[in-house]
Amino acid sequence: MVYELRHQPFRGLYLTVQTVYTLFVRLPTWLIVYLPKSNRPRPTWPYLSTILLEVVKWTSFLGPLAARAGPLIAEPDHRAIKRGRGIKGVWIPPCPDLVVGEVKQWAEQANVEAIQIPGYWYNKKGTDIAADEPASPGEKVIYHIHGGGFIGGTAVQHPPDIYNTFGSRLAQTHPSVKRVFLVEYRMTTGPPLQHANPFPAALIDALAGYTYLINTLHFAPEDIILSGDSAGGNLALALTRYIIETSADPSLAHVPIPKLPRALVLLSPWCDLGESHEGATKSLTTHTATDYIQPCKNPLFLYARKNYCGCLGFPVAANTNRYISPASVHPHIDAVSFKGFPKTFLTYGGAETLYDQCVSLEKKMQEDLGKDGLTVYVVDDAVHDIMLAWFWDPLYSDSFNRLGQYLDSVFSL
Repeated sequence: MVYELRHQPFRGLYLTVQTVYTLFVRLPTWLIVYLPKSNRPRPTWPYLSTILLEVVKWTSFLGPLAARAGPLIAEPDHRAIKRGRGIKGVWIPPCPDLVVGEVKQWAEQANVEAIQIPGYWYNKKGTDIAADEPASPGEKVIYHIHGGGFIGGTAVQHPPDIYNTFGSRLAQTHPSVKRVFLVEYRMTTGPPLQHANPFPAALIDALAGYTYLINTLHFAPEDIILSGDSAGGNLALALTRYIIETSADPSLAHVPIPKLPRALVLLSPWCDLGESHEGATKSLTTHTATDYIQPCKNPLFLYARKNYCGCLGFPVAANTNRYISPASVHPHIDAVSFKGFPKTFLTYGGAETLYDQCVSLEKKMQEDLGKDGLTVYVVDDAVHDIMLAWFWDPLYSDSFNRLGQYLDSVFSL
């Protein structure tokens, strides 16, 4: 069970005890134990980065404290636009007419509807573009879908004008990109909370955000870079697949589905929610000490997977559905094709728990896209989502530089 201590006074007592224990026992232990490089999970890791990794492991919304007490910080969600200095939020109109085929059937099964959701803009440092300003001719934009295991994370990064904030940092990646757009898609919940927003709710929201850029702000699809990290990478893959499959279906020729983006960027994508990459010798187990993501059998990890699959069923849908687990190697997985996908940049860390499934995804995409269609950057000794770890240089900066080089090659075509 998760969130069993979410109510007061138990939540307050539990967090107080854990805070005191962390400050006076855990933290001093980490500070001493990790002084010698040989004691660190990876000897190449910087001292302070190693300490901060332990802090993140315990305090993130996917960590053991949140698993019992609930998220430590209340995050903005799809129900309202966050207001504040420098925050550029907009409402994204729903696109129910574009939800068709299998995805529509799954949505009806799950009682999921297309709804209005927020989106947030991040500008390149030194620029100030209004949130609702239409695209200038030929303007390039990055549409990013954030991660969080489908149960956490937010598109709001505050303060948004800080250079190290991911959205703002992403806008610095290439001279042609002036702004980045993030969608506040719906988070999945389940018992002991109300069961809400299972698959395909987040996919429908991702589609709405993409359509908003094209139909409302008039960005050309060929000027859009579709990006996603972790669970957001899963959604970026699913959105691309949905556009391709819907466009190729003669019975859906009347549906005004948008064209594909210019390129796809996948940052440590969570691409197998099932069991096919589990086992004692798999990275989900062997890399637990070198990443902040909890073991795959952790209650919160199971909570996220089970409730995201919803009425489609876990582990069946997680093992076999090409939209949910495109990297699955389960013998009963749907036929998974990446033919027709745009040029793709895939990066993941050598120390992360999702390493094996990212390798499987790489192999599958390589078969259909070839060497020219897929660019892979494996960051040795890096944890999950290294491009969000601003405190982890030079791996952090090197990863952004590699992405910038990739965008150079894409925009020069």
